[in-house]
Amino acid sequence: MPTNVNDIRELVTRTLDGLGLGNAKSLGEQLVCFDNCRVGVRFAFEGVSAIWLNDASLVRFDDDAGKLLRVVRLPADHAAVRKAA
Repeated sequence: MPTNVNDIRELVTRTLDGLGLGNAKSLGEQLVCFDNCRVGVRFAFEGVSAIWLNDASLVRFDDDAGKLLRVVRLPADHAAVRKAA
């Protein structure tokens, strides 16, 4: 169960491996803000991105065309939800 952003990074890496995209080059990370509040983190890779939406307790994986590849739901009580925003 993810407990912090490092755990989310590991989950993203494992999921990309499972999607056959484990070799995608990392392009960086970006905080996602809404109304001056941090609501998540976007992990960008060549051809794919993952966005962790803290309040929704999920990580969404999309290709560069916007096609949904996978959604990983996190337990609502995981510590990352309480610590991130």
